[in-house]
Formats: sequence, C-alpha cells, structure tokens
Amino acid sequence: MLISIIIVSSYIPFEGKTSFSQGGQPQKNLADRKVLGTYLTAIVEEDLSLTLYRNEVTQKILISYYTKITRSELITRTILKYADMYNISPALAFALCSRESGFDINAQNINKDESIDRGLFQLNSKSFPELSEDDFFSVETNTLFGLKYLKYCLEQGNNEIVALSMYNAGEGRISSKGAPLLTLNYVARVLDYKERIETGLRDLVKEVLYS
Repeated sequence: MLISIIIVSSYIPFEGKTSFSQGGQPQKNLADRKVLGTYLTAIVEEDLSLTLYRNEVTQKILISYYTKITRSELITRTILKYADMYNISPALAFALCSRESGFDINAQNINKDESIDRGLFQLNSKSFPELSEDDFFSVETNTLFGLKYLKYCLEQGNNEIVALSMYNAGEGRISSKGAPLLTLNYVARVLDYKERIETGLRDLVKEVLYS
C-alpha cells in the first residue's frame, strides 16, 4: 500500500498535465516501464479502487471514473465512503448496486410474499423493519445498510459467490437448499460487471500514467 501511494502521488498527472516531479524537477518520461510495472505490481496486491480512494491525490480521478457509471456524484461518493468503511471492494459494491437498482434511488419491487425491495440496494421491508419509508429511499441510509449487509454476507460466505447468493436469495435459502438458477445467473452478472469495472479502471490508470 505504501509503495503504491508513493508512486501514484509522484507519477499520476492531473488536469491534462503530462509531467511529474522528481526531486522538485519536472520530468517528461512517463513511459518508464519499470516504474509502471512497480506501480501495477504494488497496486494489484491491494484493491485498486480502495487504494486510489484512500489517497487524496488520486481520489479525484476515482470519483470521476465511478460518477460516469452512476451518473450521480452523490451516489458515487456515498458508495465509496461505505465501501471504504467496511473494507469492501468498491467495484463489487457498484456492480451490485447496478444490478439491484441501476443506481435508481426510487427503485421499488413488490415480491410474491408482499414484501417490498426499495432503493439503491433494494433493501427488503421484512429484512429491515427498523427502516422508515424515507430511510429506504435515502442514498445515505440505503447504502449504509446495503453495504453493511453485504459485508455480513462476505464474512459469512467467505467468498464473493456465496456472499452474493446470500444477498440475493437469503442466507437461510442458501444454507438449506443452495442457490437457485436465477441466483446463479444473478451472481454471474454481478461478477462480470465487477470485472469490467476493474478492467476499465486499470486501463484508465495506465492511460493516465502514459499520457
């Protein structure tokens, strides 16, 4: 983590600038493959999004990247805040939110048991009886409870496949009967989108480093 932060702070240009400073002197050779390799090696050891978010120098570029996905800086900042708090992969959090609601804060779905899924992370009315109507449609509250529950699923399931299955079908169903086909398809789509988000971010970092 320390290595990646130092390299990011020193080498990533902002606002169209293509130089970095080394010992106070501007340099133009951003295509130093050794530096880039060291950076990418260090960054891969951690979650790329969390690494960039936790460094004030690179946080801006990360927020801009995810806002293009969510079309809302408020949603982006809120998801990043709680993903950081619970140490969850932001790419996973954004992929989950996209699948659940398409980043629509007013999304709502009535289930066969007459319970209602609401908001960004489609929190279920029976699972979260303590929440008010306003809470379900609050970006802040819905994201807090959605990612808190995802963190619980990750801890109980020990991997993203089981965790997402629990999030979608419920812990009891997964524990007793396993994941139904619809849930398996759901998990595959979330993880596919997560991978595409991570690939796009890695490509962006490379582009900025080489620009």
